[in-house]
Amino acid sequence: MDLKVKQAVEKLKKWVNNNDKMELVFYKEDIPKDGLYSELPPSFIEFIDDYGFFYVEYYGEKFIELMPPELLIDAGLETFERYSNAEQAIAFQRIDNDAVDNFYCFNKNFKLDDDENAIVYAYHDEPPFIPMEKSSDDINFSTHIVEVIEDFIGS
Repeated sequence: MDLKVKQAVEKLKKWVNNNDKMELVFYKEDIPKDGLYSELPPSFIEFIDDYGFFYVEYYGEKFIELMPPELLIDAGLETFERYSNAEQAIAFQRIDNDAVDNFYCFNKNFKLDDDENAIVYAYHDEPPFIPMEKSSDDINFSTHIVEVIEDFIGS
């Protein structure tokens, strides 16, 4: 596991522990080694093997929730059905904002130099396709999860 990821998770645990109304919930799911999961990047699989999926609960709402992709896709199926190229992306995390159907996705067709899938965004109010072109902003899962945690705790 990437050291920066471990440090970010530890920072998140401490930060949530210091906030009365928050709870950090980690949970494990049985992960099949075939099908959808065989298409996911190694750093994501390593993260869920080590920590599982998670969310921060605050007054009954879930934030920075990392969900099993099949559950997230089912939850946002209406949004995904409007994308002409939805089969090219695997949703794995909701984007925390006012809209419920915005997602971080792995681009199944684009690998970064470290053999990890690039992360793309699917927004409910944007054109009906998921951007699949290479960008200088492309990041892998390890970088993504560290950024999401740091943005959430404000560091």
